[in-house]
Order: sequence, then structure tokens, then C-alpha cells
Amino acid sequence: MLTGDSSTGKTRALYEAVVAVAPGRRLLRPVTARALLDLIAAGEVGDGCVLWLNEVQRVLLDREGDDAAVALTSVLEEQPGIVAVAALWEDPYWRQFTAQGQPGDPARHTRALLTGPHARRFRVPRRFGAEELGRWRRLAREHEDARLDSAGRAGAADGQVVQHLSGGPELLDAYLSGPDGHFTPREHALLTAALDARRLGHQTPPGAALLAAAADGSLAPHDRAPHAEWAGADLEALTDGVRADGSRADIRRALTPLRAVRESAGAPARYEPADYLLQHTAPPHTAPAGTAALWEALVRHTDDPEDLHRLQAAAWRRGLFPYALRFDLGAALAGNDDAYVRIVERTRRLPDGASAAAWVAAHADPSDGRAAETLLTALREAGCQEAVDTLARRLVAAVDPADVRAVGELAKRLTAVDTSAEVVDVLVESLAAHVDRTDPRRILWELEDLAKATAGRAARRAIGPLAHRAVHHADVTSTWHTTRLLGVLHTIGEPDAAAALVSRLVARAPDLDPDELPWLIGALQRVGAVRAVRALLAQGPASRACLTDAGTVSRLLQALREAGDDDGVRTLLGRSPARHIDVVGHPDFFDIASVLCQFLTELRELGAEEEFAVLAARVARGADLEDPGALAMLLDLFHTTGEPGLVRLLLARQPMTEFFYEDPGELRALLCVLLSVGAEGEYDALVSDVASHTNIADPHALGEVVELLWETGGERGLAPLLARAHTHTPPDELVFLVQELSLAGADDTSALLAKHIAEHLDRPDVDTLEFVLWVFPVIGHSEAVETVVERGLLDEVDAERHQGRESFAALVDTLCATGRREAAEKLAARAAAEADLTHLYAIGSLLNTLNAHRLTDARAVLIRRAATGGELTHANSVARLIEAFLAAGATEAVEEVLRRDPLAHIDREWATEACHEALVTALRKAGSPEADAYARWARAAGKLPVEPCLPHGVRPDGGAAAPWTWAAVTEQP
Repeated sequence: MLTGDSSTGKTRALYEAVVAVAPGRRLLRPVTARALLDLIAAGEVGDGCVLWLNEVQRVLLDREGDDAAVALTSVLEEQPGIVAVAALWEDPYWRQFTAQGQPGDPARHTRALLTGPHARRFRVPRRFGAEELGRWRRLAREHEDARLDSAGRAGAADGQVVQHLSGGPELLDAYLSGPDGHFTPREHALLTAALDARRLGHQTPPGAALLAAAADGSLAPHDRAPHAEWAGADLEALTDGVRADGSRADIRRALTPLRAVRESAGAPARYEPADYLLQHTAPPHTAPAGTAALWEALVRHTDDPEDLHRLQAAAWRRGLFPYALRFDLGAALAGNDDAYVRIVERTRRLPDGASAAAWVAAHADPSDGRAAETLLTALREAGCQEAVDTLARRLVAAVDPADVRAVGELAKRLTAVDTSAEVVDVLVESLAAHVDRTDPRRILWELEDLAKATAGRAARRAIGPLAHRAVHHADVTSTWHTTRLLGVLHTIGEPDAAAALVSRLVARAPDLDPDELPWLIGALQRVGAVRAVRALLAQGPASRACLTDAGTVSRLLQALREAGDDDGVRTLLGRSPARHIDVVGHPDFFDIASVLCQFLTELRELGAEEEFAVLAARVARGADLEDPGALAMLLDLFHTTGEPGLVRLLLARQPMTEFFYEDPGELRALLCVLLSVGAEGEYDALVSDVASHTNIADPHALGEVVELLWETGGERGLAPLLARAHTHTPPDELVFLVQELSLAGADDTSALLAKHIAEHLDRPDVDTLEFVLWVFPVIGHSEAVETVVERGLLDEVDAERHQGRESFAALVDTLCATGRREAAEKLAARAAAEADLTHLYAIGSLLNTLNAHRLTDARAVLIRRAATGGELTHANSVARLIEAFLAAGATEAVEEVLRRDPLAHIDREWATEACHEALVTALRKAGSPEADAYARWARAAGKLPVEPCLPHGVRPDGGAAAPWTWAAVTEQP
């Protein structure tokens, strides 16, 4: 990956590298994310190929760019022998793709690709140093190349030799000189239109019609051409470099400001601006708001779905709401489902918003169920019930009425968005009308939801035929399917269908697997099918069922007892299941311990002491004890049933060395049981293990462990954790433990630990001290706080080291709030004199605190230092500082900051909308004459929240837009 400015030689370097290292390899050149995804899906990106990704932002900025990044990362990880080469502008693209902390982290997969182990980045410098300049001059002399010599001399002052070789700086100067310079007014207008269109999101090279329409609207009347088809000759001059009169429009007869591209020979040309112009004509203090003519041209001549998506976002961010809707309109008709949702959301405040919702409901694609569900939700939230029903009817008409699954899913969606009952009834009744064509295997899965969707209405009658069809085709030899269907029929209130299923089941009783009978009997008992239970019991499951499966035997015993079949119980126990049951169980059967405990309990209740003793002994010797919950159940059972020998037998197996746990909460039941059965040694060993694996510096994990140990063992449970804390942990990492102990109710222990911390803290950081001074008094440990103050720990705090946080301000605030005024004054004086001024946000917080507590001396020092030396890089920090100055009445300090021209220093590109808004507000409060101009720039750049512009927005020139309607938007071409 090569990163650097435009015209620094990135593309040429990639080309030379590929020719030198991989000259015979197959080269693939995808130019969009979809093209790359298609190549990967087709298996084209494999061993022996070169993936050429010059200007890779074209791929990564697509809506599918992050998906392409995921796919490419996977290929590079799994497929050997691939060479991928890419180039990217350092600013803004590399910064944009690798930035962290953005809401939702939209480029996380792209960042992982670019900065991960499979990518190696090389920075291409913007300027040559002395050594590179010397090598360049030697190269020029050796080859007697006048071009190299000229570029070397032109770039000697600024080091931009490669740029001068390409003619970039000269082209930039020619453009910035304006119309009637190197370029004619019409050429300059066309070039400006191409540049602005790209920056606003029209990534597809625009055609002549778009550029001509945009340029013509920006020209003065006396500069306009006398005929309509005027742009062709000027665009030809800008791409070929030669005008009709023979004069030159290029630079050095080599570099043209536009490049013509065609999809095929003879196809209409589209035009790309030179990269150097694109990068260097957008300084931070300007922004392409776009003229009305440009936006109109973009609306009328944009058809690429990705461009439409980007342009609607650009227009909406700038408050150009009608244009955003027109782009959404085009995107929706091009098949973008999200555009329909945006239209609903963006028109809900308009007087004819219902008309927009109606249009959406009539035009949205009903074939995509998930997209339709999102749109239905948006329509319901907008309060457009008629539109909800309209779209719902289209969805009902589009679904196959014999597709039970599709109908069931649609019924759930329609019910969830409160669609009119009549629409849902039509859907279900259409399914019932085609019941003979439905797949009976799918009916079971949808029957319950369909019944809920039609509850209490006439269409509920349509459920009956579906239920009977499911019963008629049910495989009653499949226990799971039969029990599930029986339960559903009982739940939805279809007794006739349930009776039919039971009849079929009884008829096939002789053919049923005896090991499945217990589960079927249980299902029949739950629905009250007494006669059917008797019929299945008549098949003799007690004498036929396999005795090795604990679940089957336990379920059979419960069924026999519930049915009052004492003979069956005697028959089953007479076969001595305790000697045959598999006490280990299948690895996937995690709940065997509870089943065994249930069966043992049943045996004890029945007085089957011999069976109980045999099975209990087998369980104690051979049951799987890897699950702490299973061990707890068995110990508790043996303890409550008076079997101390079995308790000792279980513990003798040292089960605590066998199981693995991730969450200490899994041990709660076991810890309680260990103490109740008198296993203090095992309890102590287990809590020691927990304590040794607890991260004391993690407040969340620490809180859970303290609560667990205190609730299960009190002081005894906490002892190992405290022993580790006193012996192995730095005191500053224990402050959270003090609070957690107090919250758990271990007040004495908490107080002792607080005393230990106060006596042993050494050069604590600001965060730790602030926590100690604020929390310890609240939980009753004021003596520990006095110890901290008396030991002079406040004097050891490094004021400069912690300037980037607000903890220092909080520490001063805490000292004042807890009555330690003298200590607060001393600390504030140090902070004011020593704090690093590169983090103005923290400085603003500290100043507000000093002002709130009237620490006037420190406040005066800090105001002087911050006004003259504060770093004015971050918009939000500058805003906070100005607000703090104003609150302190420091008007001279405000004037000093304004004299330093903060707007020339702030990083405008990476500041959020909230940051820009905060700075606009602060500048206006300060009376800055530049506040309004900055606000206009921020609005034009899409850097301010759009809410203040609702519902009608602004015009491209920044003025308030006149009221408009959805009807007016749709009437425009």
C-alpha cells in the first residue's frame, strides 16, 4: 500500500514494482467494490495473480466497500500466492479509512484490511530532501534529460520535484488564477463543475450534459455561448489540450485538466478532473456547497445508484432538503430500498407527507421481505396507516398463497406493524383457499403465528383446514414432530385436529419405538388425552424400554406415576434400572446431572431404597463432574437425603481440579453447597482459585467476584482475595475493591482495605486520587482520606502528565466539595502554572472548576497561559475555552484568542457536527466578526446538524428555503 499526495509518483512506482517482481503474472484490475466481490466470488483471485488496486478509494468508498474489505482480507489470509498492490491519498482517504472512535465505526473492516498483518504500507514523501535532490540531479545529468533537469530546478525550493515533473503545481496555478487567465471562462466553469461534482459525491465521471448545465448556470450572461451545444469544443480542449484556434489548454503539452473516459469505442465521453487539482483545490477554509445550477444538473443527469446515494447524503447534510429528496426519488426508482425509508422519514413533517408515504407504498418493491418490513415500520412510525395497509396489500398480492413459510413470515411482519386486521385476514384466508397445494411439513412451523395473527376474528376459521392438513400428513412415528404438533394444536385451540392426531397415534401404537413411548405419553398427559395415555401404556413400555438412557427411564417413571400405573412402576423397578443407566451420558447431554438427581429423588420417594443406593453409589463413583453446577446438585442431594458417605466419596474424587469455568458466577451454587455439607477445605481451595484469577484492576469483574464471595462465605470467602490484594497488588489498583466491598455489605473489611491503601499509595495518578477523595468519604472512610492528605500525596501528582483528562478538574472540585479548601488552592496553583496547554478541553474544564470555587489566583494564571499559549487545533476545545473565558468574565483573554485566529488553526475536516456547532455558538457569544462566515462554511460543508434547518432547509446560497411540498418535488423533472 503506497500512500501520499497526488502526483508524487505512486502509480508509476507500483507499475515499476509489478514489472520488476511479477512480470508474467495475470493482472486483475477491479474498479468498484462489486467488481472486486464478483472476482473473489468467482475464484478469479488466486495463486499467481496480481490484484491492481490503484486509487483504491474508488473501491472502498462504494456502499459495498466494507464488504469488499472483508472479502479481500479473507482471501489474503486463506489463499497463498496473491500479490495485491494499491495506492491511496494520505489525506483525506488514509485518515478517513483508518480513523477510530467514529460513531458506529463504519470503516472497521476497511481499517482492519489496511492496517492488518497482510498489508504493508509505504509512505511516498511529498517533498525530496537534500539527498534525494542530489540523486535526482545526478540522474538528470547521466541521462541528459531536460525534463528531469527542469523539474529538479523548479522543485529545488519546495522539494516537490515529482509534482513539477508532472506539471501539477503549474496546473493548480492556472486554475486558481481564475477565468480569463490560462483557461477561458467557459473552460474554467466546466472544470469547476467537474471538481465540485466529484467532491459532493458524484464519483462516476460526469458526462457533457451534466457539466454543461452546471457550468452554464454559473457563467455571467456575457460569457455564455450563443448556441446550446457549446460545451463539446471546450471539453475537447480541456481533454486534448488544444483549442480550435491552436492555442493550448494543457500544461507543457502533457498535462490536461480533464481526462475523457469511455465505456467502449464510440461511446459518449465522461470526464475526470486531474487528481492534482482535485486534491489541492479544496483547502480547509472552502467547501463545495455547489451552485443551484450544479445541484439541478446533478439531479437531472445522475443515474448511478451509488452516486445517487452519496449525493442525497451530501445534500441532506447541507440542509438542501428538496435536492436530497429528488436524489432519493431517483435512487428509489433505481431499486435502492433504503431510499424509500428515507423519503418517509424526511417528509413526515411536510403538510403532504401522507402523499409521500402513499407514493412510497405504491412503488416499493414487494419482493424483498426484510426491506419491506423496515419500510412498514417507518410508515407506521410516521403515522401513515393508509400507506401501511397499501403496502401490506401489495405484499399480500405478491406472496405465493400456497407457500406456508412465506405467508407465515408475512403475517408476523404485518401483525408487528399493526396492519389493519382485514389485510391480515385476506392473507390467511388465501392460504386456506390453497391448502391443498401447501407443504404440510411447513405448516407446523407457522401454525402458531398464523393463529395469533387472526386471533378473535373470522379469518381464524381458516386455521382449521391447515391444522387438519398438518395432522393428516404428520409422521406419527417421529416423536419430536408429533409431540411438537400436539402441543401447538393444544395451544392454538384446535381440539378436533388434536383428537385426529391422537387417534392416528393410538392406531400406530404397536409400531412405535418403546424408547419413544415415555416422551409421547408425557405429551399426551400434558394435553389431557387420558385414553390415549392408557393405550400407549398398554404397549408395555415398562417391560420393553431400554434402561441405559437416564432421560428415557426418568421420563417413563414420571409418566407411570402420573398415570397411577403402579404395576408399571413395579415392573420397571423390577428390571433394576439403577444397575443399567449410563451415569456418564453423551458429551452433548449437558444436563444429565439434573436428570440423575430427579431419578434418584423419584426412587427415594417411592421407597426403592436398594435401587437408590445402587444408583447413588454408581453416580458418586462415575458421574461426570466437569460442570460445577452438576457437582452442586449431587452434593446437595446426597446431603439432604442423609448420605454423608456419598458426599465424602464425591469429594474424594477432587472434582474441583476437573472442571473449567469462565464466569465465577457459575460457582455460586457449588460454593454455597460446599459450606452447607461441611467441606470447608474444598471451599477455601475454590475461593483461592477464584481470587488468584480475578483481575483486581477491572471494576466490573471485581464487583461480581466480591458479591459472589461475600454472599457465599462472608469474611471467609473474601479472605483469599484480600490476602492477594495486600500482598501482590499495587495499592492504587485496589480502590475499586474498597467500593465493591462496601456495596456488598463487608464494611469492616472495606475500611481495613481503605486504611491499607491510604498508608501505602505511592505517587498516585490523578484518577486514583480523585476516586479516593470522592468515594471514600461517601462510604464512611474519611480517616483514610485524612491519611492521604497528611502524607502529602497531592503534592506528588504530576500536573503536566494528566493534562489530557478532566480528572484534574474533578480532583480540585472534590477537594473543595469535601471541605479541603487549603489543599484545593495549593493544587489549583500548581495545575494553573504547570498544566500542558495542548489539550484545551481539559484546560477549559479546569478553568470552569476554578471559577466555580472562586480560586481567583490560580484562575488568573491559567487564563493568561491559555489565552496566549493554548493549542488551537480542536474545534470543541477552542469552543470550551472561549466559553470558560466568558464565564470567568475574561474578555481580554477572549480577544487574545480571537486575535490568534483560531479558525486558521482548527482541524475542520475531522471535527464532528457537534464540535463545529459548539464553536459557532462560542464565537457568536464572543462577538467574533467571523462567526457568521464560519457558520456559512460549516453549513456549506455539511458540518452542522441539520435539525435547525427542518423542515424546509436552506438554499444553495445559504439563505432560508421557501416552504415546499412533496408534490412540488415530484413535479420537477
